[in-house]
Amino acid sequence: VRRYQPDVVLDSHESAVLKRTTLAKEGYLTDFYAQFESANNPAVPSETRQFTLDAVLPELISRVTKLGLPAHRYIGEITSIHQPITDGGLTLKNFRNMAGLNGALSFLVETRLDSRDETYPTYRNIGERVERQLICLRAFLDTMATQKTQVEAQVSHLREAMNTQPVAMAARYVADQHHPDVAIALRRLDNHELQTLIFPDHRKMIADIAIPMPKSLAITDHVAEMAQYLQKHQISYETLTTPRELDMIPSRYLPGVSTSKTSGNEGVARPAASKKNVRIPAGSLWVDLSQPTGRLAVSLLDPRSISSVFRYSPYASMLTANRDFFIYPVP
Repeated sequence: VRRYQPDVVLDSHESAVLKRTTLAKEGYLTDFYAQFESANNPAVPSETRQFTLDAVLPELISRVTKLGLPAHRYIGEITSIHQPITDGGLTLKNFRNMAGLNGALSFLVETRLDSRDETYPTYRNIGERVERQLICLRAFLDTMATQKTQVEAQVSHLREAMNTQPVAMAARYVADQHHPDVAIALRRLDNHELQTLIFPDHRKMIADIAIPMPKSLAITDHVAEMAQYLQKHQISYETLTTPRELDMIPSRYLPGVSTSKTSGNEGVARPAASKKNVRIPAGSLWVDLSQPTGRLAVSLLDPRSISSVFRYSPYASMLTANRDFFIYPVP
């Protein structure tokens, strides 16, 4: 993505209808043929997220359906008949969202991976499975060609907004009070008959904790570990040879580790603080956020972000309850 800077990305997958260790134990298979999602990480500028949802996905889904392959908006993996229903994952752990935060209009397609317990004309139904993917790929290319002018304009806006618009850190799915339930057809494992089940509808997404996009980040501690982390994500930085002094409001966070995909960072809080003079010592890392990966750096390095590295060991232990956070956003 960073080498070629594509305007659009399609992340193609299959999803197994037979989930042996989860849903199958409750006696059901999922029953779908193609589903689509777009980048929905809250740090992706909101206008771009809205454009992909309102303008691109409906046309893409309609084209695929008209070609004889039933298609719909992505439904999060169903592993239990008792779970709420959500849309796709919100964090940067999936390629769709990572590509979106690298300046592409980014989409996911999942087609049906049939159960290997059945008998098909081709090995594991590979002939039909390939055809499903081809239908989706061709429909995607046709949709992009049809909307070429709008897509180019939106990509240009997206890349400009990366350095200017506020960054939303947190997002979560909640119950939709106006649409509390959703009916989904699953296939019974024992007789393969379709059965419509009612699930709580939690597909409403709330994004919050928006902060102004900083100009830079100053990293004053754990320098070796953070330098290695920045290098892994191709985020450029410089090492200060002389100290700097800045007037800013430091943050303090409580240690806490979370592996939740959809909620805020449990155990992390930001007490109120006042502005003070902060000395950035020589040897600190200075990250200029005007680079293409600048917005990504903010999302990965703020403990409030749902994609923060500080959700996970050993980075979570770098947060100290009664000490100013060692990464300073510079406005």
